[in-house]
Amino acid sequence: MEKVNPIEVIYCPVCTFPIEYCEYSETFNECKKWLAVNHPEAYPDLAEDFAKIRNGEVVPEEEKKPASKPKKVKIAEKKQIVVSVLKRGSTKNITKVEGLKEFGLNLKDIAKLFRKTFASGCAVVEESIEIQGELVDELIEKILSEFPSIKEDDIMISETHKTKKVNKGQKK
Repeated sequence: MEKVNPIEVIYCPVCTFPIEYCEYSETFNECKKWLAVNHPEAYPDLAEDFAKIRNGEVVPEEEKKPASKPKKVKIAEKKQIVVSVLKRGSTKNITKVEGLKEFGLNLKDIAKLFRKTFASGCAVVEESIEIQGELVDELIEKILSEFPSIKEDDIMISETHKTKKVNKGQKK
């Protein structure tokens, strides 16, 4: 078997990259000065610049434009409250209210208000409020009377009756 010698990699002392990758460093203009003196063969297309550098002439620096972040375009979405009824088991229902947070309302305080008003269990689940029982009409009336910033057009009633899965203990 023939013995193969490893490739010798030359590193730039300015940017500490291999000289083939100096052009990708932020300090490429300083690297050019070192490359012009020590390894001009690494970048043959920059031979004119290297000749100017060796003669002591000033080479105009290439201005790198800072990478601008892509601008985020906000699409004006209509704020909407969605009221839906979930089935829990065969006879029990849960009324779910989503979108109240978009109006700048505190979900915990609203859940407490609903709990007292409807005399029913009420909980904040992620970005929504779940109320025990089917209270769609009463809920809409309460929201419209308590929060004048919310109009009737902002409330949507979801007609689908979804089944909420309740995680019970694992069966053996």
